[in-house]
Amino acid sequence: MNPLLLPHGMTSQEIRRRTLLQGLGAGALLAGVGGLATACSPAEDKKTVTGATGEPRRGGILRIGASGGAGTDTLDAHNPLTNTDFARLAQLYDPLLRLDHEGKFQMVLAEEAEPDSSGQVWTIKIREGVQTHDGATLEAADVLYSFQRIQENKLAGSSLLIPIDFSASKVLDKRTVQLSFIRPNAIFKQVIANHASFNIVPRGYDPARPIGTGPFKLKSFKPGVESTVTRFDNYWDAGKPHLDGIVTLNMADETTQVNALQSGQVDAVNYMSAQSIRQLQNSGAVVTVSETGGWAPITMRVDQAPFEDVRVRQALRLLVDRQQMLDIVFAGHGTIGNDVFGVVDPLSGFDKVRQRDVEQAKSLLKAAGRSDLQLTLLTNDVVPFQKSVAQLFAQQAKEAGVSVNVSQKTATDFFATDYLKAPFAQDYWFNLPYLGNVAGATAASAAYNATHFNDSEYEKLFEQATATRDENLQRQIIADMQNIDFERGGNIIPFFYPQIDATTTKVGGIVKDVSGFPFGNYDFKNIWLNS
Repeated sequence: MNPLLLPHGMTSQEIRRRTLLQGLGAGALLAGVGGLATACSPAEDKKTVTGATGEPRRGGILRIGASGGAGTDTLDAHNPLTNTDFARLAQLYDPLLRLDHEGKFQMVLAEEAEPDSSGQVWTIKIREGVQTHDGATLEAADVLYSFQRIQENKLAGSSLLIPIDFSASKVLDKRTVQLSFIRPNAIFKQVIANHASFNIVPRGYDPARPIGTGPFKLKSFKPGVESTVTRFDNYWDAGKPHLDGIVTLNMADETTQVNALQSGQVDAVNYMSAQSIRQLQNSGAVVTVSETGGWAPITMRVDQAPFEDVRVRQALRLLVDRQQMLDIVFAGHGTIGNDVFGVVDPLSGFDKVRQRDVEQAKSLLKAAGRSDLQLTLLTNDVVPFQKSVAQLFAQQAKEAGVSVNVSQKTATDFFATDYLKAPFAQDYWFNLPYLGNVAGATAASAAYNATHFNDSEYEKLFEQATATRDENLQRQIIADMQNIDFERGGNIIPFFYPQIDATTTKVGGIVKDVSGFPFGNYDFKNIWLNS
């Protein structure tokens, strides 16, 4: 029964939520977000089903119903865009290093990765005896080639890095390479640690014939539809992977995913929202909820009207009821955001809180001459919860007289025509250390700077942070940068989303993870089936 409608026995959180819904116009809100308010609250998530336990078993084909794919799906190791790209690349390729389940650095192909005293030259030593899918041995020259391919082809990762000086970079021996940068790059590890654009591939790599070092090798691929991979028997991590293979199926929406899991068509689904938790648990599925550092901003292009006026940006941020979004969209799971990312980073100590203040928002809009503000918010189906968040924001904005028209596009159309171009839209980020995230999202040179933010003070601070290895100094600089994010940035960050996965009881090895990526940061080599 819907706790929002219970007149007796409600918790204080439920009473607060009911009051808020009434203030917004409950009928419109319930219709607008497709009944999400009927989802269970955290207190109601009492039914816990356990997945496969004991020692991992070898064998079986894992079938995944994956969200966020499109006709633009690719297997290019250095150019992922859709969520299904990230999943498939994790099956086929390995990076030098990554972030572990707690957000700490974990070596993968690299045994060592350290800068010199200047921070301008990094020496990387790779594991011995790593094989590629075609039977060759991975060498240091392949590492150099991988970064050269990214930079020369101006692929997504190229702008995340301070440019590598390839004329000064060199292979020292078969397992050791030196990467020289045009200026100190103290955040190299932060940038590459959890970003799928930096997979390592062999020299002569052809994305049409995707050879990597990952736990699985390609059998078949149809963009926008499905892929099949099979176990790579010579994988460097002894005894891994456990599975014989993985079939990754593109799923159009969350309802399709849930139906596929319940009917036995698939073994695992990702990016669930609150509307599915109770249904999945009642049907005997295993629901895994990870609290993460992933963030899903509403992006405002600061170079276009009306968002070039900081008063408008601040007003819109003040209109967001962040707790209500978590309550309704994620059944209370997740962490409230205050328009600043980096919540998992140990160097981030930002603690300012932005409370909802409709009257202050009205005052700011009046001062900006925007009391009758009308906006179109572009949403998409990259992950299921985006549309619900957009519709909730539109309802919340009405209290200040702001009219928000929510316009939905498919992932294919959004990435083809609107991503990084739309004045007012939604984006989606996984967890990275703060400075690594700046390199990709908010620096003027960032590849995915959807807000077109370009602040001279911010840029100067970022350059100082990337030039020092002194963590205490970096911590101070990060605090200054985050204050700029808070005061005049272009992102509305209502929350750090929970990653909600669901599997059948025969799936083992799913671990809670802070990355914001499904299935324990796509840890496919450690997943197994008990039948």
